[in-house]
Amino acid sequence: MQAGWFEAGAVSKAIENSMLVPYLFGFEHRTDVTGPLAQFQATFSDKEGTQDLIRTINRARGSDALEEGRFDEAFDKWWPDLEAKIKATPESEEAPVESRNEK
Repeated sequence: MQAGWFEAGAVSKAIENSMLVPYLFGFEHRTDVTGPLAQFQATFSDKEGTQDLIRTINRARGSDALEEGRFDEAFDKWWPDLEAKIKATPESEEAPVESRNEK
């Protein structure tokens, strides 16, 4: 998992006007995030965190964004389905980091 963290940090710096938000699944505290991703503002995969994240993405769409009332209505309609999928997703066990051969 840690290799992806470095890639995510590099991508966020390379793309102009990029936004990178770690979406925390299986974390109890934001401070549990370490490495390069710790520098970004993370959000939890609960209802409030997910709604805030999707609202931010919606607003970033500018004139193509859903108006707030429609956004709230759509989120409230689809959240139970997404929540069920989040809860049904098994937490992965941290795989051991493979050592690279010097060659």
